[in-house]
Amino acid sequence: MSSKTRNKPKRRITDYNFERLTSKHIEDAKNLVAAHFSTFANYRTTLTSSTADMIQFDAYRTENMIRQNCSTGVFEKCSGKMVGVALGIIVEKNNTELQKLQWYSIEASSKELWWHSIARFMKSLHGDDIFEAIGANRILFQHIIVIDPDHIGINMAYALLKRSFGVAKMLNCEAGVGLLTSPVTLRIAKNKFKMSVLKTVDLTKYIDKETGDSPFAKATPPHHLFTLAYIKLRASLL
Repeated sequence: MSSKTRNKPKRRITDYNFERLTSKHIEDAKNLVAAHFSTFANYRTTLTSSTADMIQFDAYRTENMIRQNCSTGVFEKCSGKMVGVALGIIVEKNNTELQKLQWYSIEASSKELWWHSIARFMKSLHGDDIFEAIGANRILFQHIIVIDPDHIGINMAYALLKRSFGVAKMLNCEAGVGLLTSPVTLRIAKNKFKMSVLKTVDLTKYIDKETGDSPFAKATPPHHLFTLAYIKLRASLL
């Protein structure tokens, strides 16, 4: 064991505060997402090699999600530093404006041509019947979960998701949906929250019906599987 490992302070979940994110957190959240999320999904890098493009579009997404006031952040108590976020969007069955935001419509991403393939994939994955499939009219879609690597290993993702679903319950959501590409997050979703898998897609075999192309054919394990999982929200989650 190296001296660096021996001297690393032992962290506990009680060393952190969890807060509902507001507009004052937007810039810190953008920076966290840019540093630890934007360029790490290899299905994206098959579409664009521009780090700036990915960071810029995630900044747009992050701001939109935080402004809906249903996202959660985790902060180190001793420093106040933001070290994790769970960013989501609440969508209602008959609210077309919220659904446009959720699907990241082609119009909304018109300047980000590389994103169009992802936007079409996301819409096809969810489908217009997701409310019926889940049996809910108001759903929190959990899009981005990011934790600074220096703060993992203490069930941080579990604690962050639990608080996120608690916020959703408080905001009268009937279900929570996770859009999962990480095997670790999928294990937490299934084992800790008993989430049900609605659909899993192998990105390497996905065909874009509009173009006939396979935009993610070069995606590699373990992030080549995209899983949509859901949980019915009940008081026991709070």
